[in-house]
Amino acid sequence: MSGDEELDPDPEMLAEALLAAGAAGAPALDELRLCLGYEQALEAREKDQRRELPSWVDPHDLAQSGWGVIFALDEKPAIEAGLRPLLERRQDQAGELYQRLTCKPHESGERFLRRHGETPGVVRPEVLPYYLLIAGDPEKIPWKLQYELSVNHAVGRIAFDDVKSYGRYAKAVVEAETRGVGRPRRASLLSVEGDGVTRLLASHLAEPLQQKWPRLGGGWELDVRRRDDASKDGLRRLLTGADLPGLLLASCHGLRAAPGAPEQEAVQGSLVCQDGGCFSGDDVDGCQVAGLTVMTFACYGAGTPVRDNYPDASPGAGPPAIALRPFVARLPQEMLARGALAVVGHVDRGWTYSFAWPDGERDLTAVASLDDMLYRLLRGDRVGHALRPLCQRYKALAADLAKDLELFKGRPELAESPKAKERLAFKWTVHNDARNFVILGDPAVYVLGRKP
Repeated sequence: MSGDEELDPDPEMLAEALLAAGAAGAPALDELRLCLGYEQALEAREKDQRRELPSWVDPHDLAQSGWGVIFALDEKPAIEAGLRPLLERRQDQAGELYQRLTCKPHESGERFLRRHGETPGVVRPEVLPYYLLIAGDPEKIPWKLQYELSVNHAVGRIAFDDVKSYGRYAKAVVEAETRGVGRPRRASLLSVEGDGVTRLLASHLAEPLQQKWPRLGGGWELDVRRRDDASKDGLRRLLTGADLPGLLLASCHGLRAAPGAPEQEAVQGSLVCQDGGCFSGDDVDGCQVAGLTVMTFACYGAGTPVRDNYPDASPGAGPPAIALRPFVARLPQEMLARGALAVVGHVDRGWTYSFAWPDGERDLTAVASLDDMLYRLLRGDRVGHALRPLCQRYKALAADLAKDLELFKGRPELAESPKAKERLAFKWTVHNDARNFVILGDPAVYVLGRKP
């Protein structure tokens, strides 16, 4: 999660990009609107229509909902060869609704959908499968494509530096689904509470979750590890001892390295624990993560884009570069390579707005979508389908932002209104924060490997 200084964004900083786009004329504003999913959001708002799986389609039955894998055009054949055990299993399950798909360089989600025959409306699995696995790093298949496809489809990604890891992951998923994982119905929450941001998260996540668990848990045990129990050694003991969880939730800061630093890709997104120690990809060695499902609430917990998703304060400078290339965080890579089924995390900085919604002098709890997601996940939804409440929250925020952008387009005098700037800044931040939760791993997996 972002530090204290990032808890309240500077309205001038974030709104300036919106206002500058309007001043630059229609092309710049149109590009910004496309980036924000403006047209799709307006369509959903005006027609009260959501592009979701048809109500008569069973999301658990891949023969009805479909499953597809997306490769870059020039991807290494060894990656597909390594995934063969998983691809063959999914092809057997999905039948005619299995598809092997390709992504062209720099292709947007809109162009990808159109090229594959998808049109606005309810998802049609016979045209484009509901479950989509991106196989490749975000340098070839951008994060933006994953965001845009996730608006309507259950999308995951696997990307490894070592080609052999694709095969290890594929075999782990098949084994988990055919033999089971032998893990208990136990969810462990690691709640670091070292500063204002993490304490705020604890008050809106850890404490309410303990109270609501009898309703949400569905027979799962909740193991909450706070403060001193959330140290680096405590996390290692959890992943090597007798109390192994089936689901791990981690609420903490994510380590941020200097842009372009030699160690950036190895350490960025590592979990900053209560004692200040960082649990990184190197620390996974020796841990028992096979069959584990993980969700982290930490900056860069899933990965990093080339440019920050929040505009720079310098007029005309645009978002600053934060990495030499986009990459998947090393920690989830190592977990998946050692048999974890899926890791849900955040690309770029994470903000507190998914948990606490500022309203004047109060902080309102904003975790209803997370509650719904956990309810679905623990009761047996596939991971990608369980995350639909988070995707629906993003769509609602996009529609709300689109409303203000539409007003701004016809009312340039709003550029002089501090309240308008503050509103746009806030909505921009919340929109991007909600959008950037992604799945690493096959979106069709279940927690514990099988449907209960």
